[in-house]
Amino acid sequence: MKPFKTNLKSTLLILCSTILVFQSCMKDKLDFENVSNRIEYNPKFSAPLIKGSFSIEDIIGEDTEDSVIIFRGEEVILVLNMDSVYSFVVSDIVDIPDQSPDVYSIPEDPIPVDIPIFVTQDYTIDQMEEYEITLENNIRLDSLYLHSGYLDMNIASTFNIEGTLTINIPAITIEGQEFNEDVPLSTREYGEFDTIVTFPLAGAVLIPDNTYANSSYVDIYFTITMSVEAGDTINAGSYAEIDFNITGLNDFITLFGYAGDYSFNQDTVMDIDLGILDGVSGEFAITNPTIKINYAHSFGLPVGVDIDIKGYFEDGDSVILSPDTEIIDASTDYLNPDVEGEVVIDKTKVSNIDDLLVFPPPESIGYDLSVNANPDGDTTAKNFVSYDSELIIGLDVEIPLEFRANLQFRDTLKFDLNVDTAEEIDYIEYARLFYVFRNEFPINIDASVVLYDSITDTNIDTLRFNENDDFYFLNAALVDDQGETILEEVREFKGTINIEEDMAYKLFNDANKLIIIGKFTSYDPENVSSVKILKSYKLDFKFGLDAKINYIQVPE
Repeated sequence: MKPFKTNLKSTLLILCSTILVFQSCMKDKLDFENVSNRIEYNPKFSAPLIKGSFSIEDIIGEDTEDSVIIFRGEEVILVLNMDSVYSFVVSDIVDIPDQSPDVYSIPEDPIPVDIPIFVTQDYTIDQMEEYEITLENNIRLDSLYLHSGYLDMNIASTFNIEGTLTINIPAITIEGQEFNEDVPLSTREYGEFDTIVTFPLAGAVLIPDNTYANSSYVDIYFTITMSVEAGDTINAGSYAEIDFNITGLNDFITLFGYAGDYSFNQDTVMDIDLGILDGVSGEFAITNPTIKINYAHSFGLPVGVDIDIKGYFEDGDSVILSPDTEIIDASTDYLNPDVEGEVVIDKTKVSNIDDLLVFPPPESIGYDLSVNANPDGDTTAKNFVSYDSELIIGLDVEIPLEFRANLQFRDTLKFDLNVDTAEEIDYIEYARLFYVFRNEFPINIDASVVLYDSITDTNIDTLRFNENDDFYFLNAALVDDQGETILEEVREFKGTINIEEDMAYKLFNDANKLIIIGKFTSYDPENVSSVKILKSYKLDFKFGLDAKINYIQVPE
């Protein structure tokens, strides 16, 4: 009202100046001593304020990948996206445990008696041993391409003649060549000779005997060669002891075979802050939600995903969503291992899914997730996994705007005006806001404002947005048996918001708080199970104002 007051003063100033200008020429004809010094200004006016139309599409605009609300045809869908709920790397699914060393004695029994040498020659002792690679979870190794890894040997020898220990392992190849290495065996005048040797296996390929599950075997061919001369003697009791181990097998580039049936589990419970819902009561239910489990993985094996989603309510009730195990398929081409897809969980798979997305909502939500390698248990399957294989699981909750609502809300706001504004409001005799709605949305909205004095704890008066108890401020459109608006039945609704002089005075002089009371309901929530909000629905509106100002000033 300040602009009006300023304009009023300007108008009076212009009016007075005009009178002074014309006073000299009008003095003969008018007797200004008879003009009253009381100024009274009480215009009345009516005018349209605004009209327009909007739809959900007008508000949201074009949907993008990051949109919270998207359109799918005529459907309007709220999307809650969690790109990476879980991420699994190869060590979470496939684990080759650290191996225990094997100890071999060559010959298997020490030489029982002295062996005299009569002819200069190479004296050899050959022995084949079997090294066991212990595995878990029914893993079968067809081949293993190593990123690193080591062959470690602690060798002790009591031979009195120098020689060479040759280790040949056909199951291990490096750059296409069988593993074949020599270790010199020296002698000592007293005691035994010992040495520790390590051979790196970076880039090696291991192809073991995989006849039995959870074990693979590698044949090792040991040869001790001694160059002896006539007259030499190989002492009784001579032998070489080899503490043999292959380490670092878990650091592989690619594994081919059966990757096992390892299972990984995780459970979480999250509390929900319901404080933002204070003042809201009633019922609300989403009637057609969808949960999408998005995945991207490069494991060359099928993965089973079990997820239970649990909602715990304040009254002690709970809801558990338990969809069947979903099998995530895998690529069969190790050169192109990446696979993406989604698993859809809706009412056809989990009939009680809409029991979770309700009002009042659960005070906490938990989930149990289990990821199982090779869930069908076919141990003859041919899998592959690489060192950089991973499985990323995301979660999308899609909520089509199909719901049943009967909500009430109440909130209290502080309301303090400065004195100048309050004085200006004294000039209002009445104000009436007229509105016309043509609503294609199947929702009702109503509101009122209680003028409240917190000092005396008194509800002073109530300003209603709609004074007809048979209607709402915004009235829902009729719907068919699918919950969609019957456009042919949409009608205009008219109403008035009245602020009389007494109401304005109470609002700006007596009330120090406003209590906002509202209702939000779907069309006939007692009998209609759900309504749909479609992209093309429109709300047409017109607002007009009828007001009267009463301003009186008497100069002192």
